[in-house]
Amino acid sequence: MITDDDANAVGPNIISKEAITAGEWEVMGRKIWVDEPRQLVYFVGLRETPLERHLYAASLAPPRPHSVTLLTSVGHSCNVDIDEVTSYTLAWGFLFCFNINQHNTNIKSLYHLSLEYFLYY
Repeated sequence: MITDDDANAVGPNIISKEAITAGEWEVMGRKIWVDEPRQLVYFVGLRETPLERHLYAASLAPPRPHSVTLLTSVGHSCNVDIDEVTSYTLAWGFLFCFNINQHNTNIKSLYHLSLEYFLYY
């Protein structure tokens, strides 16, 4: 675990902590993608219902927190992954979304993200 007061820790240098989202819902913090040129952050959360994972986007620009934009369809739970290798080396990446709806029907979606300098954190 990295703490702010641990000067010898290996990891990010935390300059400040500011909320990007607000509300009574969970952001799944395991995978967060940042588009620095556009000042956007992409993440998975449980805003619509605690049973459905969705992909959201929010602005990093101040003032914060901002409202978030839902990027996937309600009624499905989405497992999201973004191609890290492609997103580091080229000006675009792929978003893989595996949806399971309430009728247990698998829907596999592939989205093309046209982003410059798409970074994975």
